[in-house]
Amino acid sequence: MSGTYVTKPEAKELRKKDISALRLSMIEHIVATGDGHSATARSLNCNRSSVVQAMNDPYVQELLQQKVGERLTRASAIASNTLIRLSKQGKSEYVQLQASDSILDRTGFKPPDRSVHSIQGDVHIRIDLE
Repeated sequence: MSGTYVTKPEAKELRKKDISALRLSMIEHIVATGDGHSATARSLNCNRSSVVQAMNDPYVQELLQQKVGERLTRASAIASNTLIRLSKQGKSEYVQLQASDSILDRTGFKPPDRSVHSIQGDVHIRIDLE
């Protein structure tokens, strides 16, 4: 019996085509709103159990993770622009300092650790008042 071997990436593509429009709507809704199972079911006019079942599907979880990652990537551009704007135009020097520190931290320029150095040994103090 000869068959056609399907690679994992090809299998994912085939599976992607099989996902229902409802499940795609569930994913998009959750990514956009952050709603839980019940609110998602109400919004999409479906059973809560359908949402729970969909969210337990590893492939749906993978797509959800991918969509969340894409959304966060887009939002990071907005967040970085906000930090830059605040560092330049913040209403107080404190806000400007915090924004600037955040920018520096995120780009790898961290201040040196402020650690306490202790020296062990005997310390003798002699005060001569003569």
